Amino acid sequence: MKGIVYLVSGLGADSSVFEGFTLQGYVCKCLEWSAPLHHQETLESYCQRVLLPQLDCSKASILLGVSFGAVIAQQLSQHVPQAKLVLVSTIRGKQDWDWKLQLAGLLRLYALPLAFWLKHLPPSVLVYFFGVQQKQHKILLRSIIRDTDIFFANWAIRAFFKWKGITTQAQVLRIHGNRDKIIPLPKASPLLIIEGGHFLIAEQQAQVLRAVEQFMNIEKR
Repeated sequence: MKGIVYLVSGLGADSSVFEGFTLQGYVCKCLEWSAPLHHQETLESYCQRVLLPQLDCSKASILLGVSFGAVIAQQLSQHVPQAKLVLVSTIRGKQDWDWKLQLAGLLRLYALPLAFWLKHLPPSVLVYFFGVQQKQHKILLRSIIRDTDIFFANWAIRAFFKWKGITTQAQVLRIHGNRDKIIPLPKASPLLIIEGGHFLIAEQQAQVLRAVEQFMNIEKR
């Protein structure tokens, strides 16, 4: 075994988006979420209390996060300096916000019960905003939204908007869909752009895997 790849799912806290995600020579482990202590618990407090104890820091090779999970991965990277970062469909800080996220932050929309509304959106609206095209992934998305814990999701939305970003010395691979409507394509570089929306990790898993393999210099046998 070359090391461990820790996978951090997004706001829905559902690791099923990583089904079939394997890297030759590495063990892939999904981090397990639990409830925050209260709605104002900080990301750093949550990471140290819930997620950091799950890491074997001596064997961690990659922290791979998706959307809000990639924000978490960046926060965790401060405690695992040797691990590389793979950030999928996410931001590095407020500099990556588009005008809609800036407006939502300015109006403090994160204080509203957004998770409750999200769970009650029509399936066609969810599919549109997440950019899902394949039937099995439409079913998966509806399942994730249906099972999302409202308290956790509201905390995650608030934490996302409160997060200012960090400075990291880790090697970073950023992957983003060119049709992402949830977190529109940032202007930052370097950035690997793949055809797809916010559900890129499931819809374009083969392309994401190839990019990570190249990033890690994994040779196929």
